[in-house]
Amino acid sequence: MVESNTNTGLRKHFGDLSDGFSSLNTAQVQEENEKQMQKYEADIRQHISIEQQLQIYIDSLKQKMEDMEGEQTAL
Repeated sequence: MVESNTNTGLRKHFGDLSDGFSSLNTAQVQEENEKQMQKYEADIRQHISIEQQLQIYIDSLKQKMEDMEGEQTAL
């Protein structure tokens, strides 16, 4: 009977330690997830910025083409 109580006490003690490690690991995982999410958000913002710059460049090229076509028609 003493052995059974000892095993129960050990299980409870190690279970509490395990819960402590689980919450520590959970906090670390959450922190890593937050860092990864911030990286993804920065990547998305960079992508949007590049996309906007490309759109401006495309629009300027279209305008140049229209101007050149207008000049050719005038000749």
